[in-house]
Amino acid sequence: MAVLYGVVANLLWSSALLVPYILPEVSILNLTVGRYIVYGLICCAVIAIYWRSYESLLFHYARQAIILSITGKLFYFLCLLNAVKFSGASSTGFVLGLLPIFMISYTRFVRKENTNQPILIPFLFIFVGVIILGFARLDRLSELPGSLSDYLYGLASSILALLSWTYYSVKNREFLAKYSNISSIQWGNLLGFYSFILSLLIFFLPIQSERSPFNQFLIECSIFQVFILLYLGVVVTHLGTILWNASSRRQSSGGMGLYLLILPCSGYLFDVLLGNSVISVMGVGALIFVVLGTYFLSNKRAMLRRWSNKSV
Repeated sequence: MAVLYGVVANLLWSSALLVPYILPEVSILNLTVGRYIVYGLICCAVIAIYWRSYESLLFHYARQAIILSITGKLFYFLCLLNAVKFSGASSTGFVLGLLPIFMISYTRFVRKENTNQPILIPFLFIFVGVIILGFARLDRLSELPGSLSDYLYGLASSILALLSWTYYSVKNREFLAKYSNISSIQWGNLLGFYSFILSLLIFFLPIQSERSPFNQFLIECSIFQVFILLYLGVVVTHLGTILWNASSRRQSSGGMGLYLLILPCSGYLFDVLLGNSVISVMGVGALIFVVLGTYFLSNKRAMLRRWSNKSV
C-alpha cells in the first residue's frame, strides 16, 4: 500500500502543473495563498472537532511544522508555479526529475543507508533521461511566449523548488520515523494549520504594489477560480499530504524519491497535450531512460547485482 500511496500522491501533485495554464490571469501569489488557506481551513476544522487529540501536539511540534510548512508547502509551490509559468511544465519537470538523485544521494552518503545498493548505473540512466528531456524542451525555446530572461527566471525558480522539496521530503520522513506517536493524518493537519496561519499573514499584507492578495482576489475572483482553489486545497494538498506521509513512514528517503519521477514525465505529457511541445524521439527516449533508471533502482536483487558481480 505504501507504493500505491506514493504514486497517487505524486499524480495528484502533478496535476498542479496545469494550474498556470488553466488560470494564466491569476497571480502566482494568489494561487499559492488561496490553495493553502483552503487546505488550512479543512485542517483547522478537523483539529477543532478532535481538539483533545491535537491539544498536546499543536504547540509542542510547532517549530518543525512551521519550517516544513514553509519549505514543502508555501515556498515550494510559489517557486513551482513561477517555474511553470515562465519556463513551461516540461522544463520544470526536468529539473524536478533530479529529486531522486538528490534524495538517494542524501540517504546513501549522509544517512549511510543502503550503502551496498549499486546506484551508478541507475543514476546515469535517470540523469541522461532528465537531461534529454530538458534539451527536448530547449529545442522549442524560440516558440516560448516570453524572452530568454523569462525562461532563465523560470529555470531558477524550478531549482529553488528542487532544493526546497528535497529538504522537505528528507526532514518530513525523518520526523515521521522519529515520532511514531503522531499519525500521518495528524501530522498532515498540523502542517495544514500552520500553512493556514502563514497564508493569512501573507493574504492581508500589501506586498504586490499597494494591494494585498486579499484585495486582488476580490477583484479577480470567479466561480471557476474558487473551484480550482478548492481542488488544490482539498484534493491535491490535503489528500496528497496524508498519502505522502503514510508512504513516507514506511519507506526510506531514497525510496520516496523514486515516486517524484512522475513529475518530469507528467510535465512533458502536459506540454504535449497543451500544444506547447510535440512528441519527439528525444522526448520518448528521455522517458524510457527515466523509467529504466527507476526500475534498476527499485530492483535491488535482480539486474543490478548481476551486473555488479560480473564486473568484479
